[in-house]
Amino acid sequence: MAARAFSFSILRSEVLSLLTSRFPADGSVDDYNYILNKNFTNFNGVSTAAISSASTTDTDRTPGTYNNVPHADNANQGSGATFNIRINSDGTATLLAVNASGSGYSVTGGTASKRLTISNSVLGGGTELTGITVSNEGTNTDYAGTYTVTQGKEFDTANDQFVNNASQNYFRSATSGTANIIAWDSTESAWYIIPSVDQSDFSYTADTEIEVSDWGSSATNPAGASSVYGTTTTTTTSADDVLLDVSSILSDPSAEIVFGRNITRNPTHRTLTAKFGDGYEQRVLDGINSKDETFSVNFANRDWSEIEVIAAFLDAKAARSFNITLQRETFKVVCDKYSITYNQVDIHSLNATFRRVYEP
Repeated sequence: MAARAFSFSILRSEVLSLLTSRFPADGSVDDYNYILNKNFTNFNGVSTAAISSASTTDTDRTPGTYNNVPHADNANQGSGATFNIRINSDGTATLLAVNASGSGYSVTGGTASKRLTISNSVLGGGTELTGITVSNEGTNTDYAGTYTVTQGKEFDTANDQFVNNASQNYFRSATSGTANIIAWDSTESAWYIIPSVDQSDFSYTADTEIEVSDWGSSATNPAGASSVYGTTTTTTTSADDVLLDVSSILSDPSAEIVFGRNITRNPTHRTLTAKFGDGYEQRVLDGINSKDETFSVNFANRDWSEIEVIAAFLDAKAARSFNITLQRETFKVVCDKYSITYNQVDIHSLNATFRRVYEP
């Protein structure tokens, strides 16, 4: 259940000019930049972003929804932004939301200045199968070595041939030309070694395939140990990171100012009265909006920089209206007067009276 609001919002641009004139930049704690950065922490924060066109699809990512994930360090960007990202079952990524906007970001400049990397390590840590190593511990070490994973073929023992299977891994010991290949036979549910395969057309010497049933019944990759052909060890790398491109930033963020306790609301109804003899009178409401209201509000024992922001806002809004929210109601008010109490060097308080107005 969300908390009820007793607050109002201040845009950074509404106080910038006044704070700049009152607290010129000199690098101290009385510098207007210090005040603004302390109270508007999402200045130049990420407003919107999108999965980059340079972000690859990787089926080895771990599917799921990952909330509040940070991006990796990027010297050309800001900090503090976090995102909600869903990794889909097909290995694509979907940006669900900008969870926190952070600060210091930009959409100007080249690609590097607006691209963020979301590490695979915070997205489930998926791994990509890159190959297997067959040890030379068996009695037949002719096929010991490292095999690279490729996709798209399986082996048909009954007909002594390779067949296409877009989702099936096979393993080869060379990148081109003739190579030893380890392939899966889905009918036999077993792994086979096929020596000296011409990879241009996947032809080989018939009846030279070797079944290695000890390497397991998983069609993903050989797993196990054969006393003849050795032990298989999986070779993996991390799944690809997700890349985001910052689309827009918050150049004018807002700060929510929460009222202190004991807000006083003072309604008065305006009426027109006609008096007659013997105590008789007639009354009618004076105008369409006949309910006058004032609100006595306070911001007690706040950091001095927040009080300065509130005071600058009230000065900027002198004779102009703004909105406040009390529980579920929004009121348009003006501030006729306020007072500041300097409790301590860094702790101040502000009291104000807001008067309700009825205007567009």
